Amino acid sequence: MQGRCPRCGVPIRGIYRVSKRSNSYYVAVHVDGTQHYLGPLYYKYGTRTNRIVVRGAIDINRELKYMEEITKAITEERLGREAIINAIEEVMKATAELITTATQKHPEITEVITPWIEYINRLVRNQ
Repeated sequence: MQGRCPRCGVPIRGIYRVSKRSNSYYVAVHVDGTQHYLGPLYYKYGTRTNRIVVRGAIDINRELKYMEEITKAITEERLGREAIINAIEEVMKATAELITTATQKHPEITEVITPWIEYINRLVRNQ
């Protein structure tokens, strides 16, 4: 397998699973032989003590999954009123930063993102 390390972006030879007791962990082996620990697919204890699944670096889409789980927590009313307001404010700030950064790095996506920005603006104005 050729690719890049999920932790540092350096080219890797592969990702390998290491089993210890009842747990499996993942390690990225770089082309030069050095390794990066990627953790388990998900952290059992961290997941038990949180309301979301805490994922290891092996899951390259973990941030998107966290966003989905936070959205689910809001819609299922697992959060209190103030926590919901704070979460939405943080999501809106992050969204604004994401749009700014993405359109600066990839100006060609502006055309695709514009309808979403207009939609969000209409939602905010109608509240």
